Amino acid sequence: MSNMLADFVLQALADRGASAESPGIRLDAAAMEAYSARIALDLEAHGLRPREPVLLKLSNAAPDIAAFLGVWRAGGAVVPIHHASPPSTVERVIRKAGIRLIISDHRVVDNTGTVSIRDHDDCGSLVIFTSGSTGEPKGVVLDGDRLAAKLEVLRRLLVVRSDDVVLLPLQLSFVYGIWVALLALLEGARLVQLPKFDPGRVASSLQAEATVGALVPSMLRMSDAPDGKPSSSLRLLLTGGEALGVPLSLRTIERFPEARIFDLFGLSETGSCDFALAVHEGKHLGTLGQPTEGVSFRIAHTETPGSGELQIRTPFGMIGYLGEPTLTDAVFHDGWFRTGDLARQCEGGIALIGRAKEIISRGGMKIAPLEVEAAIASHPLVHEALCGSIAHETLGEAVHLLVALKSGAHVTANELRLWAAERIEHYKLPNAIHIVDGLPLGKTGKADRRAVGAVVASLAKSSSS
Repeated sequence: MSNMLADFVLQALADRGASAESPGIRLDAAAMEAYSARIALDLEAHGLRPREPVLLKLSNAAPDIAAFLGVWRAGGAVVPIHHASPPSTVERVIRKAGIRLIISDHRVVDNTGTVSIRDHDDCGSLVIFTSGSTGEPKGVVLDGDRLAAKLEVLRRLLVVRSDDVVLLPLQLSFVYGIWVALLALLEGARLVQLPKFDPGRVASSLQAEATVGALVPSMLRMSDAPDGKPSSSLRLLLTGGEALGVPLSLRTIERFPEARIFDLFGLSETGSCDFALAVHEGKHLGTLGQPTEGVSFRIAHTETPGSGELQIRTPFGMIGYLGEPTLTDAVFHDGWFRTGDLARQCEGGIALIGRAKEIISRGGMKIAPLEVEAAIASHPLVHEALCGSIAHETLGEAVHLLVALKSGAHVTANELRLWAAERIEHYKLPNAIHIVDGLPLGKTGKADRRAVGAVVASLAKSSSS
């Protein structure tokens, strides 16, 4: 039982002949079709049911996107996760989704007997696990037909060509990386994936080889051309996942004078790319720009004059949160998705002014403070922990953690970091861990996350004096 999305992409492969490559691996269209067919047959041999979730362990290599197609052509739902994710994270996703089948090292593994198999009618075609404000990941269920329709919108907006070289250092465990990869295949382009972000390699490719690049702003900062010379090869640059900002917008225009540059804003829950700003036009920089085709928005005003919560209505959004109907109902109001972002309307579009949620965006990666705190607080010598963000020139936000130890205990920040590395993904680890006597408290007596920056600044001042 295939689905529209698989048929859509596979037909494009047959018609346009895209290729996907990563270091040491190159798959042409025929090889991708054959790989996906083998995965599909293997899943069917294991009795895959319609819309059943399949865990796909990714290394961001060329076969990964073909594995997506294999799951879809067999009628399953892809649940992507990085292969280096800690066992506790993998186990949590398996448990939450009731996963029976796992694709690892290019083969299907049966997980029967270790989980309670659930009803899969709500798994759609893709389940993206994102950080929740409570620290427990949420499974965002996306429908294949809706994703296919969104890709058609993006094809018209962005215009990728069959002769393009599309550089993709983004991970395929996030919706941004997934739709860029699919868009490249649909247009018959050459997709170049990087298993790991390498600033030097990205800078070199953007300077001389890539004609299309998809990055988060932090990647742009870290891969700036050392000689400062503008690139003449890049004709389309896509960025999103965190705020681009006016200074980086101006630098990016200067760096890629021949490119059309789009700053894209959206959420996994809304199907991604709800707003687009044509940065290369040099107008309304620092805003979200205009809504993309089919998307509507409103600002639900709060007590703060002139601002309110940004809410989005879209035909491309999620089916809901996996197995959490109450949570799903809570984020919708009369069909409008409540983003939790505070915004105001201004000339040329919408400007974000803050987040109602506590999610930290470091280098475009979304991190739940409570999840980081829980990982460290599980250490037997830790009394309590408090996670907060501090503005960072390159990453946008840096993650800092204050840790109070139990009476008489001694453990180093590095030892705590190693402890956390076994319990949460690497990208969620703090930039810095500070051992303190106690956590800052607010007026209500609760730990004050907003005071983390002031405590870190005070510690830095004390150490330098």
